[in-house]
Amino acid sequence: MHEQLAQRVNGGRPEESLRLLSSAVEHAKEAIMITDAELDWPGPKIIFVNPAYSRMTGYTAEESLGKTPRILHGQNGAAPPAAQPRPGRNV
Repeated sequence: MHEQLAQRVNGGRPEESLRLLSSAVEHAKEAIMITDAELDWPGPKIIFVNPAYSRMTGYTAEESLGKTPRILHGQNGAAPPAAQPRPGRNV
C-alpha cells in the first residue's frame, strides 16, 4: 500500500510520501490511535496517538503511550461514549 502511495504522490519518493502521510495523521480531526500487534494478555500497547485523540479523550500522548487501549474504558469496564472526555479533565 505504501509503495502504491509513493508512486502516486511525489513521483515515487518514499521519504516525501512518509512526510505527507505523517502530516495528514497529525492534522486529522479524527482521533487516531496505533497499537502494536500483541494479542496475548494484557493486549496491545499504544504506540502512537495524534492530537485529536488527546482532545477527544482527555489523555495526553505521554499518559497513553505504552498503555493498553483499555484505559479508555470506564471504571466498571464499559467503554464510555467516544466523545466524552476523561472525568476530571478540562479539555
